[in-house]
Amino acid sequence: MKFFTTKAFFALFFSAVVLLSACQPSDSEMNKNPKMAPSTPEVAELTATITDDAFVVDGAWARVGMQGGMSAAYFTISNGLDQDDVLLGATSSVAQATEVHETYDAGEGMMGMRERESLPIAANSLTEFRQGGLHVMFLRLTEELSEGDEVQFTLEFENAGDVTVTAPVRMR
Repeated sequence: MKFFTTKAFFALFFSAVVLLSACQPSDSEMNKNPKMAPSTPEVAELTATITDDAFVVDGAWARVGMQGGMSAAYFTISNGLDQDDVLLGATSSVAQATEVHETYDAGEGMMGMRERESLPIAANSLTEFRQGGLHVMFLRLTEELSEGDEVQFTLEFENAGDVTVTAPVRMR
């Protein structure tokens, strides 16, 4: 019985490490701010611009992931319209579950992640999905995602409808 308990503990511990590693901030982000605040829609730094009179998802990429494991996708949403929108969810055929997540400061130097049921996208704004912040999480991958592959997923918006995104797979 003791062997099973130890084995189960290590299996649970390893699963938690793998789950959080896909959502952890990059080294440079941790150096800038080791106690990152709870994620809210981020205004992208000069990496993207608002596209006038358009709703655009741009700059997408996804992490490498093993079949049965997990991965994450990052991108920028440019809402150049005069109307707010709401991201309601995400779907993909490469995973058994696809969810919109945010990374947050769980206290005592620990980071956590949680699913966002919906995410407001303000009019005339940029929302950045990045490592250590908002991201789309692919859980229980149905296939391996290798560097150089492409992954497709669909973002479901209240007003813009379904937006299909194709993202190259890479290490970082």
